[in-house]
Amino acid sequence: MNIIGISGSYGKTSCALGLHQLLMELGYSSSLLCSTDFLKNDKPILKWNNNINSSKELEYYLFQLDDPDFLIIEIAEDNFLRGVYDDITFDYKVLTAFKNGYNQHRSKEQYLNIKTDFFNKPEGITIINKDIDNYDSFMAEDSIIFSYSDDSC
Repeated sequence: MNIIGISGSYGKTSCALGLHQLLMELGYSSSLLCSTDFLKNDKPILKWNNNINSSKELEYYLFQLDDPDFLIIEIAEDNFLRGVYDDITFDYKVLTAFKNGYNQHRSKEQYLNIKTDFFNKPEGITIINKDIDNYDSFMAEDSIIFSYSDDSC
């Protein structure tokens, strides 16, 4: 199973839903955990609010998926701080957007640290937009860089 973590200041849910649909259109089985849905292919697994309290609770949900080709997880900041994703090795990490100070509940420094802690773990391939705030903070050894302002990747 390929595990994709999607984070950012905004656009996480739209990106996760769009990627999930694309993978299914390409013939892959895909499961999705995002702020609006918990899906196995196009079937809802249960009523979802993306509020997981522990890695054991996440493991319970993942057990129901029957090993899809792809698992897409929207990275919720509170879940990250609780260590919910600590036991997961991400194959891909996508940063949709980053605006320092975007989060009203945390200082700019705390918000940046949460995001960079996820992206700077030495695992998988990181996909980031070079036009974001604090671009250099998210650089990882294996990165794919893109820009909204031009067609280069």
